[in-house]
Amino acid sequence: MLGKIIVGYDGSAEARDALALGRLLAGLTRGRLILAAILPVKEEAIGLEGYKTALREDSDRLFAAVLPELSRLDVETRVAGGDPPAETLHDLAESEGADAIVLGSTHRGPLGRIYPGSVAERLLHGAPCAVAVAPRGFASRPDGEPRVLAVAFDGSPESQAALEVASNLAETAEATLRVVAVHEPFTPGSAAVAPRGTFDVGAVTQREAMQERLHDAVAELPAALRAKGLLLKGQAAEELLRETELGVDLLIMGSRGRGPLGRVLLGGVSARVLRSAPCPVLVMPRSAANEPQPATAAAETG
Repeated sequence: MLGKIIVGYDGSAEARDALALGRLLAGLTRGRLILAAILPVKEEAIGLEGYKTALREDSDRLFAAVLPELSRLDVETRVAGGDPPAETLHDLAESEGADAIVLGSTHRGPLGRIYPGSVAERLLHGAPCAVAVAPRGFASRPDGEPRVLAVAFDGSPESQAALEVASNLAETAEATLRVVAVHEPFTPGSAAVAPRGTFDVGAVTQREAMQERLHDAVAELPAALRAKGLLLKGQAAEELLRETELGVDLLIMGSRGRGPLGRVLLGGVSARVLRSAPCPVLVMPRSAANEPQPATAAAETG
């Protein structure tokens, strides 16, 4: 599931938040935690040997400050100098075969979350593995396993994959799981172009179909999870954000349902949620296992 987790760490308060989330996820999954110091040292300014020495000294200082608190986990360290940091983390995740990258929020912006063009957002577009973002101040919150997990669900293969991960995490943490679906009603524009008499029927049919998919998904989950299916009505991002404010400790979302396999691809909903959610958010990449299979020759001719 999340067997190898990279935490981008530079000693900042936001990096401490990322480390706290990475430690939590590694503890739940019994995964290996890779503490990665991405340091913006310029080789051309001090020469190759000076560059290597500076990286080593700076990383030793960073790691010495936090490794004692990670003694119960399987931890490795990596150090690299790179600019922009998002590309360096991307390359490191690919070379390590990582299952997740954990980042802190940015110190910029009123909400302390990611913003357009930040390291987190650049990495989230096309990351080779899952990406988790910790909100500002997460490291100062009381320690302990999450008690309530939520997963965004719309019946797509991507949301099914997110549900599987959420179920596994909730089961390990003995946490309650909320499976949240949002029915977005027709807009006035869509009503204007709908055939006469079909507008209300279409809305009801869509809502009922979503309710059925949600019911079936929850029914297949282990009873010990005490999973609760919630069908909300409104704009997806706003409803999911409202739900995270009701005591959710971790929100899991699937990636956008098109584009390269094995990549995190932000859509409008996930980008909006990541920028504003008060809890950590984990976005899963697209999976080849969930990609529709090409038709066989027999099916094509039959």
